[in-house]
Amino acid sequence: MRGAPAAVENSVVKTDKPVRSNSPSFARRLLKGCLVAAVLLAILAVGGFFGLRHYVNTVPVPVTVKTATVDVMVEEGDGARRIMAKMREAGLEVEDWSLRAASRLHTSGMGRIHAGLYRFPAGVTRTGILDLLAEGPVIDQQLRIPDGATIWEVRAIFAEGVNLKPVTRGMSEEELKSALGLSDYPSLEGFFAPDTYRYGSGTTDLAVMKQAVARQKRLLDEAWASRSAEVAVRTPYEALILASIVEKETGERSDRHLVSSVFHNRMKVGMPLQTDPTVIYGLGPAWRGRLTKQDLRSDTPYNTYRIPNFSEGMDDEAEIDLVEIGWTLLDKLHYIVLSFLIGAVLFNAISYFCIEPTYKSTAKMYVVSASKNSVVDLDALNIGTSLTADYEQLMLSYPVLEQVINKLNLDMDSDELAKMITLDNPQDTRILNIDVISTDPKEARDIANTLMEISVDYLPKTMSTNAPNMAQKAKLPDTQDGPSYMKFTLIGAFLGAFLYCLYIVIKYLMDDTIHTAEDMEKYFDIVPLAVIPDIEALQELKEYKKAAGKEK
Repeated sequence: MRGAPAAVENSVVKTDKPVRSNSPSFARRLLKGCLVAAVLLAILAVGGFFGLRHYVNTVPVPVTVKTATVDVMVEEGDGARRIMAKMREAGLEVEDWSLRAASRLHTSGMGRIHAGLYRFPAGVTRTGILDLLAEGPVIDQQLRIPDGATIWEVRAIFAEGVNLKPVTRGMSEEELKSALGLSDYPSLEGFFAPDTYRYGSGTTDLAVMKQAVARQKRLLDEAWASRSAEVAVRTPYEALILASIVEKETGERSDRHLVSSVFHNRMKVGMPLQTDPTVIYGLGPAWRGRLTKQDLRSDTPYNTYRIPNFSEGMDDEAEIDLVEIGWTLLDKLHYIVLSFLIGAVLFNAISYFCIEPTYKSTAKMYVVSASKNSVVDLDALNIGTSLTADYEQLMLSYPVLEQVINKLNLDMDSDELAKMITLDNPQDTRILNIDVISTDPKEARDIANTLMEISVDYLPKTMSTNAPNMAQKAKLPDTQDGPSYMKFTLIGAFLGAFLYCLYIVIKYLMDDTIHTAEDMEKYFDIVPLAVIPDIEALQELKEYKKAAGKEK
């Protein structure tokens, strides 16, 4: 019986199977609880959002209005805060935060609020305010720009606009072009599309003008995209000018195609347009309603009886002129080469005989001094690098330069001496080069050495540092430092050639004489019936034929 408990004990201890519990772990219970809570919170959030949105869009919240109606003018660039501030200033007692919050829940979505006049009646609710903002501005006025209206007439129409805020009344034409984004064009003429424009009271005249300009640009782009390949105008702006002229030339819309064809044919053959509307426009207020012969002879930039058509090759003429100038310079190439040589010789002679040669002498100073144990350590090197810039400033100071002048008995002041001295610290070194340039080589050497000697004594006393070392004394220079004869020679050569070329170009541009039959056609629109030949050229031709045995 004594062995039985032992057997039982051994059977229990030696088993390899784990004991499993039927109860869930704490982590698993916590995870399930979090998931349930998250689902409940999501349901509550969605339900709360839709409930709040329903409340905002259905439950009227009255807003106090101080007058029967309140007008609020929204301008371009106004944000939500600015608009709400304007509402309060006009008499709407609206809370900023509540209206902003309601706008995010409004069914309209409250996208971009357009510029214009908004009118809010008495008894309006918070939702009603949002509805009116979403609908857009109130349109209660209109303005018409008729066909063929000039820029003066357009500005007069805007000046008389009913309930139109006049922000452009005092603007010049250049200022107005800048405000409308038309600074690249010479005139505003023709950029306002004829049409009827509706606007709310208090709208600026500039805002309506921008609408007219945008409409005209859109119409012009569409017309230019569908143009015929045979049109004589080269740019959309030229097309706009021609369209304006055609519009003024005839009051009948059915005749405009014929008039336009006539003008295109004239431009293709280089003929002036010769149209009365351009003369009238050039006269401006001076026109009395009837054209006279004197008006047709008027010297204005718009008189197409006196000037070529606007499309007649200004760029081509400039290109032809450049080519002609090039050929003229090429024809004078031998003179250009001669001017090149003369300039080189002249400047070389000037540099040799008129400019006194200079000499440069160099002394070297080592900024680093040894430590107490006569060893140059890293700290000394770092200090030397930092002190080099300070040394450069002090060595060119008044006290040091005056000592040099007194010691050498120089006939100059400290400013003149400073101009002769150049201090240079080569990169990553503690060496200070003292360069002195003078017309006297001995003077250059003495100044460099004296400056170094005085500095070695002056700098430690002034800066309370160790004295720098004199690494190299200056020696007497055996070659001159300047002037550079090659440099002067090249400058003179190119300057001589340039001046002669400039003379040729100026002479060409100022020459208004007629040289060829082509010039007669170009400048006077006259075709010569005959040309008198060059007698000398004709004589040379005869001699050539005689020598060749061809003359009878």
